[in-house]
Amino acid sequence: MDGIYSRNTGGYSVIATNACSRLQGGVALCWRENDRFVVEEQRTLGANVITCQMVTGHGRYYLIGCYLPPSDTTVADDMEKAIEACPRTCTPLLLGDLNINFEHPRDPRDEKVAEILDAYDFLDTTRCFRQHCQYNAKGRWTWRQRWEGRWISSQPDYLMGRRKIRRRLRKVGLRFPRHHDSDHRAIVLECMWKRYYRKGMV
Repeated sequence: MDGIYSRNTGGYSVIATNACSRLQGGVALCWRENDRFVVEEQRTLGANVITCQMVTGHGRYYLIGCYLPPSDTTVADDMEKAIEACPRTCTPLLLGDLNINFEHPRDPRDEKVAEILDAYDFLDTTRCFRQHCQYNAKGRWTWRQRWEGRWISSQPDYLMGRRKIRRRLRKVGLRFPRHHDSDHRAIVLECMWKRYYRKGMV
């Protein structure tokens, strides 16, 4: 809260939104500087949406990080504003915990978010690739919890991109984060990058 957070940690640069309460932590973007890409134009929109531009040798990507609380119907408006702000020279990618069922909307809230994403020609990139079994965890779920002796699971987390992005993807997979005990699986994207050389580098 109040803009207090570490700007650099473990070799990563960090930018975060200003959380609206201690119970809801907002959204953060972390990246490690190297010669393959440069991160520019970092901006926050409210407590739950963050954007930046990632410049690579292959092009310029507009990244949107988003968290949609299950009971909140207004954050989707900020998400749509962020999508609208995507420059024409950028390829948009939306990453986040949307708390919806994109394939089969369950209620008016799900339908509203899914309609916004459909209107901008976004698709769930995890469905472009076959997902392999990992540690006896099958399926496309990104969250699960053991409840009364059985596992319950869902897919609240998404990496969304426009259909033409499929040509640039090597793989999009679901993985358990290393060294972390989490009830979420990470979505890992592999792109066909060209090396980006900063000015003055050979």
